[in-house]
Amino acid sequence: MKNGKITLASGYKNGSIKRVDLLSIATNSKGTHMTTTLTKPKLKPKRQKRQGLPHTPNYIYLMPPGEIIEEKMFEMGIDAAELARRMEVPVEMIEQLLRFEIPLTREVAEKMQKATWMAADLMMRHETSYREKLAYAMEHPEIPAYLGTEIINQPKKEVTR
Repeated sequence: MKNGKITLASGYKNGSIKRVDLLSIATNSKGTHMTTTLTKPKLKPKRQKRQGLPHTPNYIYLMPPGEIIEEKMFEMGIDAAELARRMEVPVEMIEQLLRFEIPLTREVAEKMQKATWMAADLMMRHETSYREKLAYAMEHPEIPAYLGTEIINQPKKEVTR
């Protein structure tokens, strides 16, 4: 027999652990020696709730839902007209979504879910997050907000030659 440890747990009927017994087995030249140690079960530490960002961000990156829709269209190999046909909406609406001119509504997200299998709830959460970040970016022009490669919340610098 080799040296080792065996963990025995005794508990209640519902499966919660009442105590943990640690059984140590040690072998020496005179024979085997066993000891039992009672220990408390290890509890997971409580997770701390996060109170906002721990620092001021250096930049804000905005990804509108239109970019996700465009990627899905590329993946499916369809254009705006085909997506509009599958969703039974005007092509102009799809084009406006892709240009970030109109917000995504629940009704359109549900139609899009049927046409592309993208979860409507996920798209609506993304739309909400985008609108909140956009509002924050406009309130804080000192933090550059990127939409693609363009900074949208700061005045454009004129190039002089």
